[in-house]
Order: sequence, then structure tokens, then C-alpha cells
Amino acid sequence: MKTIAIIGGMGPQASLHAHTRLLDKAIQANKTVNIVHVSLDIAHFHSSKPRLDLTKKQKRILNSIQADIGFISCNTAHHFFEQFQSEVNFKLISMLDHLDIPDGSLMLCSQTSSELKIFGDAFKYPSLKLQLKLNTIINGVINGDKNMSTSLEKILSKQKHPFVFGCTEISKVAFEQNINGMDTLEQTLDTIINTL
Repeated sequence: MKTIAIIGGMGPQASLHAHTRLLDKAIQANKTVNIVHVSLDIAHFHSSKPRLDLTKKQKRILNSIQADIGFISCNTAHHFFEQFQSEVNFKLISMLDHLDIPDGSLMLCSQTSSELKIFGDAFKYPSLKLQLKLNTIINGVINGDKNMSTSLEKILSKQKHPFVFGCTEISKVAFEQNINGMDTLEQTLDTIINTL
């Protein structure tokens, strides 16, 4: 039985969603897995110049994880992918490396991911007006707000480009609202399940 590590905590609600979806996909694929979920309490790093300052304790925790493969559940945290990879003793799968998404698609992501163009230049990023609406959804998920005033479905009905859920909080809302779309989390989890 393979052990899959989830490095989460940078969006606790979204990390739990990633854990649940991984378990669902393993069951659907009739594969038995052991899931280790590490939830790191990390200082807010969302900005145009993000920094990730892991404590000695967090580094020890990451170094102690026994797993065959793993992933970081936060898309924006992939800005620090190499830093995370250097702290663990197993291969991390990047959400950015296994995308099957047409060029020109609109990335529905965090403001930091958008500003950094974390997914590359082949995709469109939200306008400021759209980003503010997405921020409301993302913050609502982070804060556990079940009655978010902004409806993702309403936002998407006005989009002309194919869209991608490029933020795990957005993925969570899309899943709960049964909205179909391309999803970086779902594609990453499929990649992991297919390697088992």
C-alpha cells in the first residue's frame, strides 16, 4: 500500500477538500492508499512578493513524513515548490506540471497567483473586478462561511473563455455547487492515482 502525503494548512478548508477528493478518487479507482495529511500553520504569504518562512519545527515535521509521493494542496504555495521539495524525503507532484488545459483559458485563482502568473503566460488571468469577486469566495472558504454572498456559478455564466479552477478554495466551491470545469486539483489527484 502506497502512502500519499498532503501538505496543507495554507487554506485549511481547501486542504480538507483535497484530502476528501483524494480518498474518493482512490476508492473509485479501487486502490488502497494511506493518506498522511500535514496541516502547517503558516503565516499569510499572499502578496506580490511572497515569502515562506518555515519554522524549525515545521521543517522537522516535513522531514519526518514517511510517504511514497505527495502534493501541496494550495496552488499559490507552488511558488515555493522547490523549498517544500527540499524539506521532504519523497517526490512532490506539482499542480503546475501536469495541466491539460487549452492555452487562453481563464485561470480562476488567488490574487497572488494571478499577479505572479504562477501558471505561466499561456493562460488569461482575472481582471481586477473579477479578482475581487474571486477574493470574496476564497476568503469565505478560508473563514468557513457557508453563506458566501458571491455565487461562483453567477460569475462563470458571464465568462467567454474556457475557465480553470486554479485555486483549491475555488475547486471546493465548484465541487459543492456541482459546477463542471477544468480543475488543477482534480487533474493533480488523477495524476497521483494513476501513478499508484
